[in-house]
Formats: sequence, C-alpha cells, structure tokens
Amino acid sequence: MENIEAKSLNIKQLLKDRQYVLGYFQREYNWEKEHIEDLINDLIGEFNSQRATNNSQNTSDEKPFYFLGSIIISEENNTPNLIDGQQRLTSLSLILIYIARAYKELKEKIMPLIYTEKNGERVYTIYDLDRAEIMNALCDSKELNTDDSLISVKNIEMRFDDVENCFLEHELSNTAMVEFFDWLTERVYIAEVKALSASDGYKIFEAANDRGLSLTPVEMLKSYLLSGVEDSKEQNRLDELWKKRIDQIANANEYSSDAIKAWLRATLTSTAADFDNIGGEFHRWLRSKVKNGSINLNAPKDFINFIEEDFEFYTRWYLEIKKIAKNYSKKYEAVFCNQQNTFTLQYPLILSTLNKDDDEITIWKKINVVANFIDIYIARNLWNRASGRNRQSVAKKLMNEIAISIRGKDLQKIIDHLIKEIEKFEKFRNSIAPKNVKDCRYFLARFSTHLDEELEWSNPSLENYYNPKKCTLEHIMPNKYEYYKDVHNKEDPKKREFEDEEEFKQERNKLGAFVLLEASNNTSINKAPYEKKIDVYATQNLILAKTLAKASYASNPAFEKIVNQYNFKPFSEFLKEEIKDREKSYSRLAKEIWDPEKLKEIANDNSDDEE
Repeated sequence: MENIEAKSLNIKQLLKDRQYVLGYFQREYNWEKEHIEDLINDLIGEFNSQRATNNSQNTSDEKPFYFLGSIIISEENNTPNLIDGQQRLTSLSLILIYIARAYKELKEKIMPLIYTEKNGERVYTIYDLDRAEIMNALCDSKELNTDDSLISVKNIEMRFDDVENCFLEHELSNTAMVEFFDWLTERVYIAEVKALSASDGYKIFEAANDRGLSLTPVEMLKSYLLSGVEDSKEQNRLDELWKKRIDQIANANEYSSDAIKAWLRATLTSTAADFDNIGGEFHRWLRSKVKNGSINLNAPKDFINFIEEDFEFYTRWYLEIKKIAKNYSKKYEAVFCNQQNTFTLQYPLILSTLNKDDDEITIWKKINVVANFIDIYIARNLWNRASGRNRQSVAKKLMNEIAISIRGKDLQKIIDHLIKEIEKFEKFRNSIAPKNVKDCRYFLARFSTHLDEELEWSNPSLENYYNPKKCTLEHIMPNKYEYYKDVHNKEDPKKREFEDEEEFKQERNKLGAFVLLEASNNTSINKAPYEKKIDVYATQNLILAKTLAKASYASNPAFEKIVNQYNFKPFSEFLKEEIKDREKSYSRLAKEIWDPEKLKEIANDNSDDEE
C-alpha cells in the first residue's frame, strides 16, 4: 500500500467545493440522539473553553485547534469515495444547515460547504442520490414525509431535530454563534487519509474497523463481499440490493445481524466451532473460511451470486418466517409457539432445509415440518424438566448435527430424519411439576386451544391464553394449608392427606392442580375453598375449568365426548388423587398435540401453504 496520502484539513477545507461519493464501504447514516448530543456538547464545550482563555489580541492562526478524528477516502478517476467517516461528516453538515437556518447572516458562507450548484442543480458535498430530497427539504426549511423512506433518510430527519434542540439548550448569543461558526470551520481539523485505489482503501477500512469496531459485523461483511466484485456498476447494484433488504429487516423491527447469523449458520456451518464463531464477528469467520478454501468465494461471479442469490433468498425467507412467528395462525402454530418459548435457533434450522429451487409450497411445508419438530422437542424437554444446560446442549445438537444432516434435503428425507431424532427424546411422563409459571401457562394454553378446536368453539385464541390480562393461572387448591391439614387420606383414614405444609405446596404446584380462568374471575375466588369454586368453573368459557364441574356435562354430548377421550372427570373434592387423575388427562393431551405423526400429515396436506 504505497499509494497512500494523509493530511490535516480544517472543516472549510474539507467541505468547500468538494464532493464525497458514498461508496459501498459505507454503512447507513445511523447515529443516534446521544451521538449528536455528544458531538455538539464536545464542540461547544471546547469552543467555550478556548474562547474564555484566548487573549483578544491573538490572531486566528495563533488560536489552538481541535482535532475531530480522521476520514478515509479512495480516489480513482478523480472521484473521491468516502470509505470511512460519513457519520461525522453528515452530522457536521446537519449542524451547519441548522446554523444557516437559525442565523440568516451566515447562510451565504455556509451553503458552499453543504452543496455546489452545477447546471442549476444542487450537488451535495456528501453525495448520495437517496438523500437529495431530505437534504433539499432541510436546506429550504420545508417538511418532508419520510414514512416510507430509507433508514438513512429517516435518521437524518430525526438527528436534525436533535441538533436544533441541543443548540437551543446551549443558548448561544448571536455574537457567540458567529464566533462558533468561524471557530468550527477554521480551527476544527480532521485528518484525511487518501488511498489512490479502491483495493487499498478497503484494506485501510478493514484494518481500522476490525480493530476499532466502529462498524458492525453486518457492515463489515457487506464491504468484504462487495470488495470481491470488480465492476463498479455491479458493486453499486448489489449495494442497493443489500441496503434494501437491511431496510426491510429494520422496518420489520428485526435485527439484521440475527438474519445474517441465521443464514450463515443454516448454510455454511460444519462444526460446533463454526456455530459459535458466527455468533460473534461473522465477517471475520467468513473471510477466514474463504482464505483457507473451506468456502468457495474466489472469482467476482462467486461474490455476486453470494449476495444476489444466497443473501437475497435466505434473508427473504427469514423475514417470512419471522412474520408468522409474530402473528398466530393455526396452520403455523408451531412457529409462533417456538418464538413464544424464545427458541431463536428455529430460524437457522428451518433455513437449513430450504433450496433456492424449491417451489413455495415445498418451502412452506419444510418450514412447518421443522417448526413442529422443534415444538415437540421443546414440549418434551419442558415436560420432563430438562435443565437449562441440557436444553442448550440439545439446541447445539440441532444446529451442529441435525441442521447439517437435513441441509438442502428433500421433504420426505427431512421428515424421516426428524422422526428418528424424536425417537431419541424422552417420552411424556404422567406427572409434571412445571419449573415456572411461564411453562405452566404454555402447556395449559396449548391444551385449551386444542380442546377448543376439537369442540369447534368460536374464536379459539392461543394468543389470549398466553395473555395474562385475558387469562390468569388458577391454583385449583387455594394457598390455605389450614383448609387441608385435618383432611385424612381416603384409602388410609389414619393418615393425613398431606403430611405437612411442604407436601401440600408440592402437590398444589403440579400441573394437574392448575387451570386457566378468565382474568376477571381469578381474583375473586382464588382464596375460596374448592367446593365454592366449582360453580364459577361451570360458568367459564374456558374448557379446562369447565371439566371440573359436574354441571358442565349436562345435555352437552359434544363436550362429554371430548372429555371422555382424555378421561377428564368432574370432582366434588380436589386432593392428591384428583391431581394425579388430571395429570393423566393432561399427559394424554400432550401426546396427541405433540404427536410425531403430525410431520407426515403436513407433507400430505395439499391446502394452500402460503400465508
């Protein structure tokens, strides 16, 4: 890298009559409010400090300067490409626009720093066609609707408001503002590092950002991939494709890094170390894999296809899966429930099965099959009280072994493999004491939804069952040991039903001793004896509670058929034997809901598969 120059320029020298093109190296403008406030507070703080100590007879050249970091540019064909530093330069432009708007006498001096006029049109110093409209609006003090705009455009609008608010808080006088402008443009310096080729520019950029971490792994990955594309027009086209997808991910309130990790883990991992390394600086991981020949990215066409085909395809389907994970539908219930259980590894596992030449019906079936497999895995682990460490271990197995085994396979081979994996899982036991309230609600919500659908009750809603404001967990046995301490065992009247309060608490916290109630009813009866609760249970629209009350069974053949299928019974009292009986019924429900045969049924379902 011999063709590198560096020099120190003040802000006027850096911006006046110059134009910086935002190349593919650059991320979106994404400074937050605190970044703008920090910059302005630092600048005004330094200005006030120098102003207070300077002798009024000093000449401008004798006044101390203030260093504001460096920028990196590459220059080919006399066109400077801004490789690193656009966050600061864009922010400085917003500060100058604010000063020009607030202090009209300075506008004539400021505008040549913001843009030049060519053939009657403005060409902005920080040149990006996507930003021209918002920059015009700010310079002309006009409003612009940015609802459907790119992230950079929205951020520029918001940060300008922050600039205005921050200056208003400092309350600089007119005289002070004029002096601040002179100081800012004459005595604030930035080091400009110039590479005379794009390849050298990328090397400088890579070194600076890998060590300083001023860019994210997503931005570094994009820059690395685009550096492998030789044609500048292709670089710009692929840069636009990349930015559009990143914007779509952000507008869906998702993180682009999560989408990239899911894609890379789904398609490129071969070891547990790969899985872990992608969780961090995945741009470095990919670069090292390409360097050692593990991943074939050599010719420009390889890099083009990697972005245009692989990145586009897998991130698009990542968003589709995320969409159904957030919005409940019966058909893709498993995807939604896995998200509720915060099992984020469902995304790379699902994506690992997809092929770019799969038709959409096949893709949706693969999504559903893998999601149901994960749903079964989660349910059995929660039911059988697997520890958090064991659950994480199995999750890594899903990535490091199962994902590799089913990667890109056809649907039937995926199903065959996953069913064999399910056979290794521990089956549902007859008894369960949930580890926490969330797990308890999860099972009762799934049971309730399943029974509602079998009974064809109107508007069964898993989302409502999950929502504590709609439904609350009800301990069937009130937390009143005094109600039970003198109750004797039915089979051995000489023995107490509960030896002590500790045993009583253990029993009432088993899953069989819980139901869901409408939120409005729970607080009024939760301390009442069981015998007084039954009448309320009978009036509920929630089926698990109704099964406890004998009145629910009268003249209701459909209800009786369903409860008989799972051996639910009404009880006049509720003690240990009744808890055990309920748990057997819950176990029957669990085995039906999480039946591995469901994977085969999905493959044979020829209804509309696209949401």
